[in-house]
Parts: sequence; structure tokens; C-alpha cells
Amino acid sequence: MGLITEQGIAAVVFDLDGTLIDSHASVERSWQTLADAMGIEYATAPFQHGVPAIANIRAIAPHLDDAAVQHWYREHLRMETEDTDGVVALAGALDLLAALDDAGVPWGIATGCGHGLGEARQGAAGIPRPDVFVMFGDYLQGKPHPDPFLLAAERLGVPPARTVVVEDAPSGVAAGLAAGAVVVAITETHGADELTGAHHIVDSLHALRLLLLG
Repeated sequence: MGLITEQGIAAVVFDLDGTLIDSHASVERSWQTLADAMGIEYATAPFQHGVPAIANIRAIAPHLDDAAVQHWYREHLRMETEDTDGVVALAGALDLLAALDDAGVPWGIATGCGHGLGEARQGAAGIPRPDVFVMFGDYLQGKPHPDPFLLAAERLGVPPARTVVVEDAPSGVAAGLAAGAVVVAITETHGADELTGAHHIVDSLHALRLLLLG
């Protein structure tokens, strides 16, 4: 018996990067290139995985005004959208999504990726189009705020408390908890000790499938 049967879960909402897909190489290349263009030492910049790119730009360059932040955000979005080399589905992702479809469980994606980038990575990795795809620009405040997951639940027509949120980053775990969802963390990019507060922690999407569906 899995969470979906035992707890009356009606939908699953996934983060994208580090949860369904591996885009690490592309992310590193684009941020390194952007940092070089901005004259910033990337190795020491306070970059955080799992938060919207524009929040990272504000963090690594707090001296910039909003117009400059928007300029560098557009540059970063262009770089990442054009670079999907090595973006692949994580092991077990396609089987899990197919199993959810077979079980009649709707699922969505809520990501900090902007429009264009989210679709580019989803397509490059061969991930099927989700029932709901929430991206940066659809909501006011990104993770760790609950807005992305609240909007995904609304679009799925399911109360947040009856959704499972699947995340790999501390900011995403915090967002899922703030939304009132059941949060499952996967240790793809962070250790279990960094994913505090998650209701369940798994080490693979195969384990997640068992947790959800039994």
C-alpha cells in the first residue's frame, strides 16, 4: 500500500531539475559563463540550488539595480535555454510517470525555470508533457515560498493537503511544507541532513514509486 492509497493523495507535483531530470552540467556551464560575463567569482558566489535564477542574480550581485538584474536574468535564461547538452531523465523517472498515468493519478511540475527553459529541458530529457506545468513567471514569489505548489494544486483541481510534493532542494522542501502538502525529498543533489522537515526521504525514483504506489 502506498501513500496515494493510504493517505488519499489525489495528485503529485514534481520539481524538475534534480528531481525528474539531471541538468547539472548545463546549469554549471551557464552560471559559470554568466559569472565570468558579470566579473564575479562563481566559486565563491552565494548561489543556491532550487531557487529562481533571478533570486540568485540578486544574491550574487546585490549592487545591481533592477534593470541590470533583469538584463542578466534574460542573458542567463538565453544561455540555459540554448544549452541542453547532457540534460537527461533521471533513472526511474519515465517508469514512475508512466505508472502514475496507468493508475490515473494526475501529476504536474512546478519549477523555478522560466518559460522556454522549462519546456526545453523537459523536451531534451524526454519527459512527457505534464498535466500542469508551473514555471517562473506564473507566480509572484518563488521557492521557498509556497506559491508554485499552491498554483500547481489549484490548476490540478486538488487541495494542497491532498498533493505530494517531490523535491530535491531545501528551498523546495520548505515551499512544499508551507503549501501544506505531503513532502517527499529525494537525495539527488542534497543529503538527507539538509532536507529537514520532509515527511519522507528517498534515495531514488524507484524508491519513490514504491512509496507512492506500493
